[in-house]
Amino acid sequence: MNINSPAKYVINYQKYVFLEYRQKLLDVFLQICIWITFFLLIINLIERYVDPENPWHLQNIIADLVALAILSFFLWANSRGWVNFSAWGILFLVLAVIYQSYSPSNLTSSLVLVTLPIALSSFLIHPLASFLFMALTLAFYFVVYLTYTGDIFFDQFASLVLPVLAGGSYYISSMLNQTISELVVAYDETIQGWATALEMRDSETQGHSARVCELTMLLARKMKFSERDMIHLRRGVLLHDIGKMAIPDSILHKPGPLTEAEWQIMRKHPEYARTYLAKVPFLGPALDVPYFHHERWDGSGYPNRLSGENIPLYARVFAVVDAWDALTSTRPYRQAWSPQKTLAYLQNESGKQFDPRVIIAFTELIQSQPSFRLE
Repeated sequence: MNINSPAKYVINYQKYVFLEYRQKLLDVFLQICIWITFFLLIINLIERYVDPENPWHLQNIIADLVALAILSFFLWANSRGWVNFSAWGILFLVLAVIYQSYSPSNLTSSLVLVTLPIALSSFLIHPLASFLFMALTLAFYFVVYLTYTGDIFFDQFASLVLPVLAGGSYYISSMLNQTISELVVAYDETIQGWATALEMRDSETQGHSARVCELTMLLARKMKFSERDMIHLRRGVLLHDIGKMAIPDSILHKPGPLTEAEWQIMRKHPEYARTYLAKVPFLGPALDVPYFHHERWDGSGYPNRLSGENIPLYARVFAVVDAWDALTSTRPYRQAWSPQKTLAYLQNESGKQFDPRVIIAFTELIQSQPSFRLE
């Protein structure tokens, strides 16, 4: 199994970040268009009231209402995650409006208006999209020019500006994407470094983060988590014990049982994790795992004694995997349990320590994995 490949999740997160910034940009663009259209509708309503005999006012009002409906639809579609559909739709709609309203005698003005979709397409769709819209515009320009040879002036400057605009949009968008890619890689390497540092400090759990991360991802996929949720969940799993960095070595490395006072200190590590990670915005969704994974379904866990579905799903899923790996791993104070004994224990704790729905999914996952050799 290589589902836990760091490179795979870096690539997925890059796609998610690109989609998110395009979604936000499109949302701003659509809202600006809606407000402009609404302002024009108010003006047309006033003009209609002042001059009710002019039929153009009514037509303009109808056109504004239709535009508002279309823009609102694309805004709704964008909020639902249909970013590509909304971006292509609104940009081609803008082109259609421009081309529908052009006149051969004023073709250069239309070319100026079309710079908007050319420039925005690199940011809303793909860096190369600006060249597509530029090519469509110039092709239309030449067709009109050839159709009306001698009747219109061929504006060479305007035809040269469009490729420059497309190239500039492509370059800026590509540079922005490259910067985002580098930041995503830096984020992931930082998280991996934190997880490695923790394992180096606690040699008893060496390899634990990698194992639970891989198994948690398998379980999340079985439970139909989205790719976005799996990215945040993976980060939370890698950092699930980051709060133990604040636990004294005398407690963390104690070979025998902990005293009640020592347990009080040990149980503070979720609070320490929240303190470390809460001010890192991109780790916000992932914080559910390090902060809540010691809560129990019946409300007897810590730090907040949450119960049932009040415990975030990320934490409920990871808690089962964490217990599985801990029990099937050898510790100085006990031998590793067999997969059969561990699974039986987890099933017995269903509805007490663990979410019953997660236990069912985990049982099916373990039984489907030949590497665990359940008999």
